[in-house]
Amino acid sequence: MDETISVPTRHKLDADDYHRLIDTGILGKEDWVELIDGGIIDKAPVSQGHAATASALLKPWCWPAGTKHL
Repeated sequence: MDETISVPTRHKLDADDYHRLIDTGILGKEDWVELIDGGIIDKAPVSQGHAATASALLKPWCWPAGTKHL
């Protein structure tokens, strides 16, 4: 008896698919996800230290001298 086991094929999403999920409301602002290698992956939460470091590094390029940033 010959039994063949079929393995499901993964359907990879592209950027257009991802944006359609957003445009139709399937994914929203509360969904902390990103598209990586064709899959929708949960993002890791940003720690307070990470946010402070990123802000400090980006400040010289993103905010003109003399302005305050968030």
